Amino acid sequence: MNKYQWKTFWKLNIPHKATEIWWRALVGKLSTKARLHHINPARYPSPLCSYCGDYEDDRHLIVLCKRKVQFWRAAFYSLQTQVIQGHDLWEILMFRKKVNTSIMVMIGKILLIVWQHHWQTSLEDLPWRTDHALKRLASSLQMEGYNKN
Repeated sequence: MNKYQWKTFWKLNIPHKATEIWWRALVGKLSTKARLHHINPARYPSPLCSYCGDYEDDRHLIVLCKRKVQFWRAAFYSLQTQVIQGHDLWEILMFRKKVNTSIMVMIGKILLIVWQHHWQTSLEDLPWRTDHALKRLASSLQMEGYNKN
């Protein structure tokens, strides 16, 4: 990323934890199954996604897992905004596709919920539930005083 993109990133009005997760994605340091398996195969015997069985790299963990695709689509729909999916969403997250700052802020807030719900369900060995993730998003936005209109 260039200097301007980094400045834009650090100025985004998103929760600190969302900034941390997004930064880890930008520098290729997310705790994916593939990365954990590579570092410690005894503790993480498989590089495959717990939800769909595909190879879990950074892009898969955040946007390409079938369960996460459903959630991103539903989150954009519930926020009454254009649905951004898969490859385009990843390109925006990586600052390779430009969108306005308000869309980036929304993406950052949704990203945080993806991360939180992913790890809560993974650690508790529960299935991914898009409806639960949407409730978490709504609650988070309500606490911030977010208004769709």
